[in-house]
Amino acid sequence: MADPRLEQLASVLVNYSTEVKPKDRVGIVASPLAAPMVRELVRQVLRAGGYPYPLMGYDSYIGYFGFDEIFLSEANDDQLQHVSQIETMLRGEFEALIILRSRENTRSLSNVDDQRRVIRNRAHRALMDVFRQRGARRELKWCLSLFPTAAQAQDADMSLEDYEQFVFRGMYVDGPDAVARWQAQRHEQSRLIDWLRGRKHVEVCGPNASLRLSIEGRSFVNCCGDRNMPDGEIFTGPVEDSVEGWVRFTYPAIASGIEVEGIELTFERGRV
Repeated sequence: MADPRLEQLASVLVNYSTEVKPKDRVGIVASPLAAPMVRELVRQVLRAGGYPYPLMGYDSYIGYFGFDEIFLSEANDDQLQHVSQIETMLRGEFEALIILRSRENTRSLSNVDDQRRVIRNRAHRALMDVFRQRGARRELKWCLSLFPTAAQAQDADMSLEDYEQFVFRGMYVDGPDAVARWQAQRHEQSRLIDWLRGRKHVEVCGPNASLRLSIEGRSFVNCCGDRNMPDGEIFTGPVEDSVEGWVRFTYPAIASGIEVEGIELTFERGRV
């Protein structure tokens, strides 16, 4: 029997986040650990009239889950610079893309040479530009989400069951009609944007920050589950040369298998 939370999350990702329409080609990228979620996504895409392309085991950008460490360690420069035709189709041609972060080991790339990653990043720069442009025009409707795994639960210092509850609660799929709750969130954040519009200065004060910046003339973006799931934020960019002060990040982050913590930044006239 399917987990009703997965059924509801699949409906949110397909019908709300990516708004799949008939004949849309929908890439579904996930590790084998997320098979129960992929199953529900395929079902929802079919019900919406789209064409599901489940890529079980394919890791968008690197290649394949579980083999990225081997690839980045063993590949020669030509292989590092090769851009997969699968990736080109997903980001450059398809109408929708759903990516589920679902790693078995979140630190598998900790010992990979950074220069090899740089080569890989540069090779994908043109495709990523196309991806961003298509996304901005909504020619590609994409959403990045996650399927709870034991590795992610360990990173959060939680049991897998507690982590699942934490994640699904943040996605609003622990109760009835998650789509309605996200629509309500969109409305509330729109109200906050209306309040922020026309303001000029922001001060952030606390034990780990003392920042002053200008938002004069800036616009605000309402993030409410249509690009990331879970979600729920309003963002903007400050006037470039206006930022003064410092900020300390006390919570660690893991990027590409590397844990970063204890970062403190000082700004003078917008420069770090």
